[in-house]
Amino acid sequence: MKKITQRLNASARRAAFVITGTAASSAAFADTGADITAAFTAGETNYQLAVGGLIGLAAIGVAVGFIIGMLRRS
Repeated sequence: MKKITQRLNASARRAAFVITGTAASSAAFADTGADITAAFTAGETNYQLAVGGLIGLAAIGVAVGFIIGMLRRS
């Protein structure tokens, strides 16, 4: 009988921890809309910077190639 009560007490403790953890985590994830919007905006900004950088590098490469070609002709 003692083992049964010990097992029930252990199960009750586990259930209490699970319920407490679930209640605490549900409050932490209650408002994710603002976080998702902020992450999307930051990602969009990073994407724009990367595309701008690649276009700038391509322009510099074309300009250097043009200048080298002009120097070879003269």
